[in-house]
Amino acid sequence: MENNNRLIMMEKGEVWKVLLKLGIPTTIGMFVAALFVSVDGYFVGNLGKLQMAAVTVASPLTYIITGIGSLFGGGGSVYIAKLLGEKNYKKANDAGSVIMDTSLIAGVVFSALLLIFLQPVLKILGATNADMVYAKQYGSIFAIALFFNLFNVTFNNMFASEGATMYSMLAMLVSGISNVFLNPIFIYTLHMGIKGSAIATLVANLITTFMYLYYIIGKKGAVRYNIFNFKPVKEYYVETAKVGITLMFFQLLYSLSLIITNVLASSYGTACVAAIGIETRITSLGFMAISGFTKGFQSFVGFSFGAKAFDRVKSAKNISLIWTTGFCVLCSVLMIAFAKPLVSTFNGDGEVVAIGTTALIYYSITFIGMGFIMVYSLLFLATNEEKYGGIVCLARQGIILIPGLFILKMVIGMQGILLAQPIADASTVVIIILLALKISKQEKEVVLQKAQNQ
Repeated sequence: MENNNRLIMMEKGEVWKVLLKLGIPTTIGMFVAALFVSVDGYFVGNLGKLQMAAVTVASPLTYIITGIGSLFGGGGSVYIAKLLGEKNYKKANDAGSVIMDTSLIAGVVFSALLLIFLQPVLKILGATNADMVYAKQYGSIFAIALFFNLFNVTFNNMFASEGATMYSMLAMLVSGISNVFLNPIFIYTLHMGIKGSAIATLVANLITTFMYLYYIIGKKGAVRYNIFNFKPVKEYYVETAKVGITLMFFQLLYSLSLIITNVLASSYGTACVAAIGIETRITSLGFMAISGFTKGFQSFVGFSFGAKAFDRVKSAKNISLIWTTGFCVLCSVLMIAFAKPLVSTFNGDGEVVAIGTTALIYYSITFIGMGFIMVYSLLFLATNEEKYGGIVCLARQGIILIPGLFILKMVIGMQGILLAQPIADASTVVIIILLALKISKQEKEVVLQKAQNQ
């Protein structure tokens, strides 16, 4: 294990090369996964705006399960990366096995409760009498797919802790490609409609799960996961939760904000809900690409911080800020320039296109700062500045966004709903700058104090 090439690379490789080797596979994987979700939306959108609205209503469930997966996988990834950086391999094996088993239990409970209370849950998520029948058809199968999705999200993160991002990328690509090919077959060839889309998602998730199991059972990684090595230790949960709780709340608040957005948008008709669903699918492409790169960045920072290589942490931060900001600027320009054709690809309804185009342009303006937000929020979490990471996540998706949705809707109506997220993003950038300046000041004071003591 000590001779594992990926761990040697993370410890001694040139920082920019390591970031590319870790970040490019996860960037490609998550971008393509988001692209295939958008293609999925294309097939459903062609069925009609009621079907598109039904899928949009169910979409927050994905972010809820991603939140739970981020608790175990994201938090566990940082913890295990630090253990690997410390060369504490036995504890990494034990902690990884406990995290895996706990996430499986959580997945069973979540999917079971969702199936039992499906209709009231969909009602809460914003389903109307018009689209409820489609939402139930989709949701009853989608609930099962979410169990496997939780497992996949957990291990997509966990594998990153040891630098196994290439395999995660391969698993996501195979899943996404399967989803694209299966969607038209189930929806149109087999005439299953929206239910066929849910089945395609279930099968695609299953394929990814089997790929991760093959990797785990084959003991191909640095960490040895064992389902029977369930020795729950308080330390494992506490260390995982330090980062995982923040990542989970970020996803859950994102899901809650989507629910609130759908409910508020429903007062303006099905077209508004469908348009927001389309805008979310398009913007998720850029967001998932940034998330993929920063996932590799987070693993590297956690490993380097555990190894006390603080100069490598600083270098990784500076390089990542430059790269991600450049990417976000390019995405913003493209989304603004091609906003209308992008939206109309999903649905040709005139009202849907008009609302969706406006929403996409609004979001694109502040997307320029998304790389800055992601790099700093994950940097805080991976370097024992969890409280600052928590502030950033809670501010962007909760403290600023959710009240903003209600206030802006009351003040300027539907336009306020479309502007809430861009305003929250811009405000978050300001908060991060203030926090970064505070940390820099504290670090200078520590250096000065040490110099005076000498």
